[in-house]
Amino acid sequence: MLCRNLPKAGVVWYDKNMKAKTSPYNTTNFNQLSREIVILRSFIIGLAGRDKEGEYRPEFVERVLKAGQEKTAGIFSGSRDFLARLKKYGD
Repeated sequence: MLCRNLPKAGVVWYDKNMKAKTSPYNTTNFNQLSREIVILRSFIIGLAGRDKEGEYRPEFVERVLKAGQEKTAGIFSGSRDFLARLKKYGD
């Protein structure tokens, strides 16, 4: 989720009413934060998948590999459809 479409900080641009605006966004900071979030997520997922000895739990590995091979369930039409599929296919 890198913020490439945001105007740089201090850049003047015009809104739909042709009013001049100055961008408050600093895209460099957003991009750095996005990268840090990706790294932190990876770290947390790595911790969740390990047991006390530091090795991946076999059940976790099997579930991840199985989930990667399955077809996607499709597009959800709403929150009720999502919950119904969780109940149907959940553990």
